[in-house]
This record gives sequence, structure tokens and C-alpha cells, in this order.
Amino acid sequence: MKFFLSSLQAADWSIMHAIQDMFSCGPADRFFSLITHLGDIGLIWILIGVVLLFFRGSRKYGLLLLIALAIGAALGPGLIKAIVQRPRPFLQEPGVELLISAPKDTSFPSGHTLSSVSSAYIIGRANKGAGILAWVLAAVIAFSRMYVYVHFPSDVVCGALLGLTVGALVWKIGGMWAGRH
Repeated sequence: MKFFLSSLQAADWSIMHAIQDMFSCGPADRFFSLITHLGDIGLIWILIGVVLLFFRGSRKYGLLLLIALAIGAALGPGLIKAIVQRPRPFLQEPGVELLISAPKDTSFPSGHTLSSVSSAYIIGRANKGAGILAWVLAAVIAFSRMYVYVHFPSDVVCGALLGLTVGALVWKIGGMWAGRH
């Protein structure tokens, strides 16, 4: 297990450094700093969920999206982060100049990614066209978390897996509760 964790950590650092080496520049700094804030507290997804509530044809999807966000927040940032307590990358690599304010909580899993992926899953199941846009936004938000140096790749991957799981379960249970989708 120790070998696996040290190999994972080495891979995380290699990817983090490669991202900085390949993409870091002024315009990208500004872009990813802006994009990452769309995921703060799941704000963009909460807004989309609330907007969906206003239209009869999309009301149940808005509700499912908001339920997925609540479950994801309780599970990832609420429970798993408290148990794992993984320090964020910028705390482990002195001299890194953050592009955003330093988050106060721990790193694993990425809550931004979890909320983005669970939301994109619900939106994609409800409407394929809107789903494509949601998946693109979710991917860019997830990548931004590594770019701005607040999450390791493994935090993002696990956040995505949790998001998929939450989204799929909420969709399945919601379908049984509200009738077929």
C-alpha cells in the first residue's frame, strides 16, 4: 500500500508540473482563475438547477440536480475530506504563487469536480445538447483546479468518480420516484 501511495503521489506531482510547464502563461492564468470560481460552492450548477425549477418541463431535472449537489457536498467536502485530510499541493510545494485565494479545507476529493460531474451527468441525461455543454464546462472546471494548484490529479479523478456515482444514483432513484425520464 505504501508503494502504491508513493507512486500515486509521484504521478500527481509529475502531472502537476507538466500542466504548469505546458500551459502556464498570463492569459491562461486569468482564464483558469475565472473558470475555477464558477465551481465555488457549486454556484454555476446551483444557478442552473434553480433556473430549471422555473419551467414545467425541466422542473424535475432541476430538483434532481440540486439533490445531487446536496448529496455530493455532504459526501465529498463534508465527509471524505474530513476523514482523509490530504494537504493541498500549494502547501506541499513552497514558493508556489497561488492565482486564487488559498482554500481553507483539505484537498481530497475535489468538491468542484464532484459537483460539476454530478451536475453534467444529470443535465446530459435530461438533454443531450445541453449535456455536451455541461460536460465541457465540468471538464474545464476540473482541469482548472489542477492548473491553479489547489488539487492533485488524483483528487480530481476521485471527485469525478464520486460525481458520476452520485449523479447516476440520483438519476436512477429520481426516475423511480418521479416516473420514467
